[in-house]
Amino acid sequence: MHENDMVRIIGVLGARPPAAKWLASLKREVRRLSRHHVCLPLETERRTLKNTVLCLKLTDIEALVVHGRHRQALLPFLSRLDAAARRAARIDLVVRHGREFIGIALPKPSASPRELAQALFTQQRTKKS
Repeated sequence: MHENDMVRIIGVLGARPPAAKWLASLKREVRRLSRHHVCLPLETERRTLKNTVLCLKLTDIEALVVHGRHRQALLPFLSRLDAAARRAARIDLVVRHGREFIGIALPKPSASPRELAQALFTQQRTKKS
C-alpha cells in the first residue's frame, strides 16, 4: 500500500461522545478536505486523561479535536501550547509533531465543525513546511 493510500486518524476526544449531529458534520467536513482522514471518537474520564494521552502518543493518531471540559483539563499533559492556547487557557486542537502533542486554540471558543476541520488541515500543512 502506498503511503498516500493510508488512512490517517483524527481523534475526537472528550469526556462523553460528542452530539451525533455535530460529529456527523465534523466527519463530513474532514472528508470534504481529505479523503485520507477519518474521525475516531474517543471518550475518557478526566482521571484517566494523562494515561490516555500517553497511550495516544504510542499510536498513529495524527491529531485530536478536543471538546467539552477536556479543552482545559488536557493542558498539563501536552508537550507545548501555542500562544493563543496559553492566553485562552484552553485548546481546541492537538497536532502531532514527531513525538510531541501541541495544543492549539482557535480564536472562537465555540468553533463550528467546519472551522475546526479547516484549522486542523491548516495546522497540518504548516507543520509539514
